[in-house]
Amino acid sequence: MAETSAIPEEARKVIGKDMVKPLVFEIEKGAIRKFAEAIEDPNPLYRDEAYAKKSRYGGIIAPPLMTSSLGLPELQAAQMSLPLGDRKNVMARGFEVEYFKPIKAGDIITVTCRLDDLEEQESRLGHMITIRTTRTLTNQKGEIVSREKMGLSRY
Repeated sequence: MAETSAIPEEARKVIGKDMVKPLVFEIEKGAIRKFAEAIEDPNPLYRDEAYAKKSRYGGIIAPPLMTSSLGLPELQAAQMSLPLGDRKNVMARGFEVEYFKPIKAGDIITVTCRLDDLEEQESRLGHMITIRTTRTLTNQKGEIVSREKMGLSRY
């Protein structure tokens, strides 16, 4: 007897495609400072212009964690808009980040997000569908700044 899938064909058609249009962000010095303050990171590379200019980066850079905040609301909306039935509860299922280049004040960052896979599993919470995505952030030179793989289950 063949098992039936709870993943609609409409959702499967998105696998391998971008979930949102590319998002573009101009990284401002003030936003870097505010983010560093919010995460309580005193690193002078994020706050002190004179110090940062003398560093190998030549200026203010963003905390690595700042990459994860860019375009997050749009990605979350796209994940919740996938036609996966009435599954409205969510649970994080892993987050992996590779950093390649620092983000500098003045950079223009483009964020893309591809749906890699949809997986079904049973759990104590019931039948879940895990959404696996890859976000890629590139700067204005076309260089990859970071790549983030994320899993999010809806149940």
